[in-house]
Order: sequence, then C-alpha cells, then structure tokens
Amino acid sequence: MMTAKFNSSKRDDDDDDLSTIQLKSAQITDESLESTRRMLNLCEESKEAGIKTLVMLDDQGEQLERTEQGLDTINTDMREAEEHLKGMEKCCGLCILPCFGFLRSGDFEKNPEYANTWKKDDDGGVIADQPRITVGDPGAVGPSSGYITRITNDAREDEMDENIQQVSNMVGNLRNMAIDMGTEIYNQNRQLDRINQKALSNQERISVANQRATKIISKVKNKAPAPVQITAEQLLREAKERNLEILPPPPKKRISDPEELREYQYKRRKEFEDNIRKNRSSIPNWIRYAKWEEEQGELQRSRSVFERALEVAHRNVTIWLQYAEMEIRNRQINHARNVWDRAVSLLPRAIQFWLKYTYMEEMLGNIPGARQVFERWMEWEPGEQAWSTYINFEMRYHEVDRARLVWQRFINTDRDSKNWIRYARFEERQGSIKNARLVYERAVEYFGTEHVDVGVLLAFAKFEERQKEHDRVRVIYRYALEHVPKDKLEPIQKALALHEKKYGEKISIENVIVSKRKDMYEQQVQADPFNYDAWFDYLRLLESEEADHSTIREIYERAIAQVPPKQVKRLWRRYIYLWINYALYEELIAENPDRTRQVYNACIELLPHKKFTFAKIWLMFAHFEIRQGNLTDARKILGVAIGKCPKEKLFRGYVDLELQLREFDRCRILYEKALQFAPENCTCWIKYAELETLLGDIDRARGVYELAISQPALDMPEVLWKSYIDFEISQEEFANARQLYQRLLEKTQNVKVWISFAQFEANTDEDDRVEKSRRVYRNANTSLRSSATKEERLALLESWKAFEDEYGSEESLREVEGEMPKRVKKRRKATTEDGVDIGWEEYYDYIFPSDEMGAANMKLLALAKQWKQKQLEQQKSVDSEKQAEIKEEFDNSSSRDFDQEKGDTDTDLDDSTTSESED
Repeated sequence: MMTAKFNSSKRDDDDDDLSTIQLKSAQITDESLESTRRMLNLCEESKEAGIKTLVMLDDQGEQLERTEQGLDTINTDMREAEEHLKGMEKCCGLCILPCFGFLRSGDFEKNPEYANTWKKDDDGGVIADQPRITVGDPGAVGPSSGYITRITNDAREDEMDENIQQVSNMVGNLRNMAIDMGTEIYNQNRQLDRINQKALSNQERISVANQRATKIISKVKNKAPAPVQITAEQLLREAKERNLEILPPPPKKRISDPEELREYQYKRRKEFEDNIRKNRSSIPNWIRYAKWEEEQGELQRSRSVFERALEVAHRNVTIWLQYAEMEIRNRQINHARNVWDRAVSLLPRAIQFWLKYTYMEEMLGNIPGARQVFERWMEWEPGEQAWSTYINFEMRYHEVDRARLVWQRFINTDRDSKNWIRYARFEERQGSIKNARLVYERAVEYFGTEHVDVGVLLAFAKFEERQKEHDRVRVIYRYALEHVPKDKLEPIQKALALHEKKYGEKISIENVIVSKRKDMYEQQVQADPFNYDAWFDYLRLLESEEADHSTIREIYERAIAQVPPKQVKRLWRRYIYLWINYALYEELIAENPDRTRQVYNACIELLPHKKFTFAKIWLMFAHFEIRQGNLTDARKILGVAIGKCPKEKLFRGYVDLELQLREFDRCRILYEKALQFAPENCTCWIKYAELETLLGDIDRARGVYELAISQPALDMPEVLWKSYIDFEISQEEFANARQLYQRLLEKTQNVKVWISFAQFEANTDEDDRVEKSRRVYRNANTSLRSSATKEERLALLESWKAFEDEYGSEESLREVEGEMPKRVKKRRKATTEDGVDIGWEEYYDYIFPSDEMGAANMKLLALAKQWKQKQLEQQKSVDSEKQAEIKEEFDNSSSRDFDQEKGDTDTDLDDSTTSESED
C-alpha cells in the first residue's frame, strides 16, 4: 500500500517536471521565433537601404559620365580654336611670325601629361572583367535537415526554419550588393580623378589660348571697323555665282534616214547594255531598257529584255507587273495571259497578280475565265480580301447562290467571328432571315461553351431584336451571362440593360441592374481584396435580393478571409464589422444559432487580444447567449473577455447586464475589478458612486467619492469633483458642498470653479445666501487679480454683474461696474510660427480700474523714490565738501607739527645709531 502511494506521488512529480520543461520549451521556442522575425525585418530594411544606395550610385555615375563628356567636348573645341588662332598668327597666311613661336598649339598636345590625361578609354578606363565574389546562390536550398533542430515539429519551428533560410539568402544578397557597391565606388573614384585631371588640363589649355588671343589682339594697330562690311548674304551670293554655272541643254537630234536610226538605236542599246553589265541587279535599268524597246516598236526585243530580267530576279513583282502591262498595252492578250499564269504559278501569294489577272479577264468580258482564275486563287486559301473580292465579283453579276457557296467555303477556311457575322448579315441583306439565323446558330455551336465569342452573341441578339423576337433576345443574353467569362461581361450587360429599358418590364430591368452590380462588386473585390466597403455593398445587395443562404455564406467566408495584413487596430475597425454582420445574418435571417456561435468563436480566436480587441464582439456574443437562454455561458464569455483584455467598455457592458438582472453585489465586484485595472478612470468612480446612491447607501457613495478624489492621478478630475459636489447638493448637505468647493479651490484657481461656487451660494435656501455669494465673488476677484488672465477676470465680473442685476442693490451694482474693464484697441508685432516678422496686427485689450490705480500708485512711489535718491545725492555732495575742508585743515596742521618735530626726531635717531655701534 505504501509502495503504491509512493509510486503515484513519484508519477505526479514526474508529470509536474515534464509540464514545467514543456512550458519552458514553448517559451524558448516563442522567443526564438520572435528573434527570427526581428532578424528577417532587419534584413529586409537593409536590403531596401542597399537598393536605394545602388540607385543613387547609378544616378551619380550618369552625372559623372555627362561631366566627363562635357570636358571631352571642351577639349575638342579648344583644339579647333587653337587651329583658328594658328591661322590668325600667320603672316599673309603663309608662315607664323617669330613673336608667336613660343605659344604653338602642337607643343601643348606633345606634352606627356596631356597624353596621360586624354588617353583613350581602353587605356585609362577601369577593367570591366574584374574578379567578383558571389556569396550564396539565389536558387540554392538550405540544408536538407533544416537550419534548426526540431523538437516539437509544429508550425513555429517551420516558420523559424523558413525565416532563417530567408535570412541566409538575404545575407548573401546583401554581401553581393556590398561588393557591387564597392566596385562602383572604386570606378567612380577613378573617374573623378580623370575628371579632375581633364579639368586642370582644360584650364591650362584655355589660359594658353587666352594668352595667344591677347597677343594677337595687341598686335592689331587699327581696331576701327572696316569701311566696307562683308555680310552673310554677300558670301552666299558669291558662292552661288562661282559654283553653280548654268550648263547649256544638249542639242536635239533629228533622225532623217534609217541609217541614222539604226546608229541611234545601236548607241542607246549599247548604253543600256553597259549599264546592265555594270549592275545586273538594278531592276530600274532593265525596266527602262524594256520600255525603250517598246517605244521603238520592238516588242520581241522588249520581251527578250523582260525575260532576261526574270532570269536575274524571277521573284521581283515589279518586273512581272511591267511585263504583263506591256503586253496588255500592245493588245497581246494571250501573251499577257501567259505572263499572268507564269506569275501566279511562281508567286501565288502575291495578291497583285491575281487581282490584275481577274480584272483583265473581267474587262475582256471573259466571266467564266475570271471565275476560273478566282477558283485557282481560292485553292491557295488566301486572306479575307481575296474571298471578299470573289464574293463581290459574283454579286456584280447577281449570282447570289454562287456567292453563298463562296461564303460557305470562306467560313470553312477562316472561322473567325467577324466572318460569321458578315456571312449572317449577307444572308439578312438578301432577305433570307432563316438562313441568317441558321448562320448565327452554327457560329454559336462552333465556338461552344468554352470559347464563347461576345461579338457573335451581341450580333445574334441585335439580329433577333431587329426581327422583333424579344424572347429569343433574352435567351441569347441569358446564355451569354452564364457562359461568358466575367471579365468580358460588361458589353453584354450594357446591351441587355439597354434592351430591357426599351422592351422589358420593371422586374426584368431590376434583375439586369442587380446582375450588373454583382459583376461590378466582383471586379472591385478581385482588384482590391481589402476593399471592405465593396464587400459590405456586395453582401447588402445579396441580402436585399434574398439570395440563397449558401451563396451569401460563401461571400461572407470570402470576405472574412481577407484578414488585414498588419495587426494594427486602425486597419481592423472596418474588417470586424464583416464578422458582426455575418453573425447577425446567421442569427436573424438564417436562424441558425449553432453557426452563429461558431462565427463568434472563430472571430474571437482570430483577434490578437494581446495587442488589441473589440469589446463589441464580446458583448454581442454574451447578449446572443442570453437570448438563447444561456446566462451562465454569457457570464463565462464576459469573464474570459475581462481576463484577456480588461477594457472600460467591457466592464460597462458587463455591469449593465448585471444591473438589468438586479445582481447588485456582482456590480460592486465588477466596479472594484475595473478600478483595480484603471484607478485613474473618473467615469468608473462616478458610475460606482451613482450605483451606491441608487441603492440608497449614501455613506458608501460618499466613501467612493472620497477614495476617488484622493487618487494621485485622474483622467478627468474636474468631472469627478463636479459629480461629488452635485451629489452633496442633491443630498442637501450644503456644508459638505461648501467644504468641497473650498478644498477644490485649494487645488485650482479656475474661474469656472469660483463662478460655480458663487452660484451655489446664491441658490441655497439660507437667509444670508446673497451676502455669501457676494463674498465669494469678491474673494474670487481678489484672488484672480494676480493669477488669472484678463478674459477670465472679465468672465467673473460679467457673472458677478448678472448676479447683482438679479439680487443686488444699486450700490453693489455700482461697485461691480466700477470693477469692469475698458476695451481698448492696441497694436503689436506679428510673427509666424518660425519667428519671421510679418508686420503689425491689431488686437483688443482690457484695462481694469484696479490695475490703473495700482499703476498710479506705483508711479507715485517711483517719483518718491527718485526724490529721495536725489536728496541723498545732494546730502552726499555736501558731506563730501565738508570732509574735503576738514581734511585740508588736518593736512595743514599735520605738516606744521611734522616740521616742528623733525629736528628732535633726527637727534634721537643719531643717538640711537651711536649707541648701537657701541654695543
């Protein structure tokens, strides 16, 4: 038995030790997690700073490049200026005068310092392929076992491992950024050195050029302007007269016999052949040669030239076009057909050949031949223009059936939506409504439900609207709303709304508008998931339309999933109302208490109570439980709320609940708890005292007030004192109230307290209340004279004057009016917040009679002091004169006595000296 007890006690101790170790482990894990988070935040801040630094270095590098380019431009300009100066130094434009020999420009550039400064970029630039150290691989993965040793394998350790991995990658990136910044700074430092050297070189070169220019100018004897000035117009005119001479036109040749003609033709052919021989790839030479042969009537020679040209460039479109047009101009139709056949066979994608070929056949009236050419063309499945040309060709000759067949072949070749629409409109123009509808239906069937085309559906709906088939139109729009992607629904919704406004009823119009607004809200919440106002409007719309509970719950779940990114209460204020509305919807509309409770619990688990909370959620949860008849659960909820986050609003709501239940002892306990957490809360003290007053326990209420005003720190002491005084007045304890006023005036000399004290004395039922109130006013006026502002003194006197108007006599009223100040206008210097003088401003000031009397008394005292000082100075001057006279008499008498005693003194001295020597 004893062994069993011992074993059980040992197991209990082991369990306690295990729980302690687990608690410490969890605490250390939390601290480590916070540490990794701080490390990650520091790395992110460092990364942002590094990026900003790199951007600034790039901007600085661009500025340095522009500066260096400007210096290079100055150097080039100086070289040109030196050449001009060199020309000005020459005598008669031939040789340089000896006096200018020591300032030649060539000597400056031959200097080795100049060569080192202005050497090329490949000599003085920074080596671009310097070795670069790369730390870490951006795509690398951390250790296979993780960065930390896992103990609990929970989400915290996963987050720590992920944070450390991110920190490792960021540290590598930061080091690479630091290396890049060091390289860039090194390059820019070298560039700055080059810029300084170039600037000094330019400065020296400019100074040398200035000396040369000064030397040249000093040699000019006559500096007056020339009598004949040369203008730019004159220079241009002379240049034109010298360079642009008018050449005479070549002589016209007249050919009079065949021999001259053959000679002329021989020369021209030789010229053409020479040009071709020089450049066989020049197509204009071939075309000019062929056209010239055509002008000479030599069609066979012209064909020969074109054939030779085609041997050189058989894929050149211009040659084929010119060849065929030559045959057509000379009415060689079969030759032209042969050329076109060869051209379209070699270049079937050249649309010009087919168009001109069909046009030629149509102009010749060979309609079957033109149709045959079109058929050959269509075998190559050309573009939209070719098919449209074929269809227009058939319609010109009223071949509607043939045109319809071409349309069908075109649709089978190119199934683009606009081609289906054009085909349907073609049938509609021909009056075949059935065929047009069939085309639209085939188009819708072809695109199916996965690749629905909005253009086809809109055209189909408008076609049915033109046919007055409004039910068909609604079916088409409904099909579009169900199958078209949401990002492409806007034109469908606009068209449907317009149709319903023109032909629909009120209900259908409202349905269209609601659908449109739903899509608008969907777009808004997808674009910005944290736009809580859009979520509210969306949910309000669904609830007003009485949508399915499942649909509304889905939107609520999507909305509450958008948790604010930061745990800042300002960001959560709008978000929390999504939960509130969700809970109210489940309770009042869906009438599902279990889901309502789940919503409240989920919201409370989500809130970061250590940082902030929302008392409204706790109170609403408790009231919900009360409505369900669970009073105990409601009290537990509020107790947990106060334990996690003691807020004034929570205490106030809990107290109100207990007051409604008439649980006054619980109210007292709650007030005591609240005051333990916030003893400076005056509102809580006042409510506690009011509760005791309501219960009729006056002594407890007075004790609460005394404890409240004895607190060292209060948030609203004036409200507390006022409530305490009002309490004593309500109990008709005027002596206590008067004592409270006196205690309050010991703490503060506020004018409002004095006025309230005087009004209290005037409103009591005592016989001498008027005199007591007047005494308070007088004491207040005396007390505030030295401590309060003029506005406060004026407020006191106005209140005193109103009191005397009601209760006083003429004498007391004159006394108050004698204390009233005068309002005067004054000027003073005005300054801004920064201390800048902005001039003078006018203001009104009050001058009190008591202040004027005090000023007059002070002036009188000052004059008396000045008079006394003057009298003292005069007395001192008289005394000093008397003292001088006495001193002079004393000095005279002293000098006489000294002369008389001088002989005796000398004798005595001689005797004393003799005696000393003898000794």
